[in-house]
Amino acid sequence: TLFDVIICVQSYHHFEDPVHMTRVFAKHLKPKGRLMVIDFANAGNIEAVFEKIHGDTHVVAHKHGFTHKQMIDMLKTADLQNPQVEVF
Repeated sequence: TLFDVIICVQSYHHFEDPVHMTRVFAKHLKPKGRLMVIDFANAGNIEAVFEKIHGDTHVVAHKHGFTHKQMIDMLKTADLQNPQVEVF
């Protein structure tokens, strides 16, 4: 099944291989479909924030957010056309 839009919210930082998941999502988009990713941006100190919130007991994998360039590169690697990233 192909979709017009795929929305992925607060999940990318949990993916073991976010590039692979981007490719999987891209394969399920219609031509001119859109992938919307809402997740943490890496502002440089996000790892300290996670450590303060979760401490040493948190066992779920986190990539600690992504930079603007990392997101653009992931989208391009998955052959998505005209990737756009907005950080807010």
